[in-house]
Amino acid sequence: MHKTADGRQQKSQKPACVCCKASLSHTHTTAEVANLQSLLDGKAPTNHAATATTYGVANGTTFGHVRYPSAATSAYNAAWRYEYVNSGGTHNLNNYTTGGIYTLYSASGTTHTNYPPGLTSASNANTVLLIVYPLYSSTAVKQILMHRNSTQRWERSLIASSWTSWERTDREGILEAAGGSNVQGQIDELTARLTPGARWTQYPGFAHIQSYIQFIDNMLLGYGTMSSYYSSDNIATWQMHNTPLSGASILSASLGNNLVLVAFYSTAGTPVSIIYSRPVNDSSLWTSRVSVSNVRITSICHGGGTFVAVADNGSIRSSTNGTTWTLRTTISGANFTSVCYGRNKFVAVTNDGRTYNSTNGTTWTLESTTSGAAFTSVCFGGITFAAVTSTGQIYSGPNGHSWLLRTTVSGANFASVCHGNGTFVAVASTGQIYSSYGGTSWVMSLNNPDINFSHVCHGNNMFIASSSNRLYTSHSLLL
Repeated sequence: MHKTADGRQQKSQKPACVCCKASLSHTHTTAEVANLQSLLDGKAPTNHAATATTYGVANGTTFGHVRYPSAATSAYNAAWRYEYVNSGGTHNLNNYTTGGIYTLYSASGTTHTNYPPGLTSASNANTVLLIVYPLYSSTAVKQILMHRNSTQRWERSLIASSWTSWERTDREGILEAAGGSNVQGQIDELTARLTPGARWTQYPGFAHIQSYIQFIDNMLLGYGTMSSYYSSDNIATWQMHNTPLSGASILSASLGNNLVLVAFYSTAGTPVSIIYSRPVNDSSLWTSRVSVSNVRITSICHGGGTFVAVADNGSIRSSTNGTTWTLRTTISGANFTSVCYGRNKFVAVTNDGRTYNSTNGTTWTLESTTSGAAFTSVCFGGITFAAVTSTGQIYSGPNGHSWLLRTTVSGANFASVCHGNGTFVAVASTGQIYSSYGGTSWVMSLNNPDINFSHVCHGNNMFIASSSNRLYTSHSLLL
């Protein structure tokens, strides 16, 4: 007997088997064992420790476990892990293409292959910390190698089955030897180093895309030379297409209702903007939907079952199916530069600081005017809107009109901002790239005045920034 919480006497129950409810002292039948196994299948164990190398391996749909052995030989699998590798014989860094953080120890006499210059002998490469993470496909990765007890850091990438040359990018602090007191600090430093959007790699030998680039239905769509555009599903191989409009460039693109919509702009003869649509699975079947002379349709987006297109003459059009469009309003003096959708509403910005909102794409309201904000681009991600200007300001806010100034970059002309995997990235025609996890605190990732960035987009766990004849990529995976 035992007392309940209210003081009553209650007969104690004997413990029972979870599979058959009988006394724990009985013998299980084969059927009862099978029933117990079915109850356990798919459930996590109470003790997650395991020695099997296949335990907790991640794949495309499930999460894996991180392994922290004190000493182990290399055993590659699909799980992201921290691993200590005691290497002997020939040690080839080309073999490290699986995402992970590796502490590599080389015994005396170890032969090093594909190490950075000056680190080819065991004495010079006794212990290094190597991080490997995916770029944009299973065959494209980036390696960062940090040498023990020195400031040396080297980087290279595997792109289209070829390794780029090692580039030395030294760090400020000295990396302690593996097994030292600061192993966790090393990992923390690398995690900060690899914050999404923080590291950028120029895609080598690429000279197709001139300006605009966008992910549409897991396909990269980029504007090439006049009357041509390119598409790619892996960034390594590209297919050229003719634009449906002679001498046209791409200003914006969107996806919805199983249609790809693209705003083309042509200056051949009378300047004209035309919105074309095509099915997602047919790159040749273009149909003209909207044609406007002497107007630039600057931005298209889709959300809540509605397409919206804004233009530099203050006009706003919408469509519920992508085929039939209606002019909703023309606002005097408004030069719309960008529109996005988030939190159940559309947000459109102008180059003189005005922000308009609409919950349906039909009725629009001026919500705010931000003094001195020459907005060029707006986007939504997570729970936050972000907007950038041609005069170096970056704004963000939760409602798409009460903008909070986050930073001002002197001399920067921001052209585009986008969001992916929790991170915002803004690019400038003056060569800067800034990134922010969450949209509040922004840090500079790149500053090269020789690069004229025009657009940035996100898809397939990577950011892509375009400039004239060059593409730059950055991963968007949090370690």
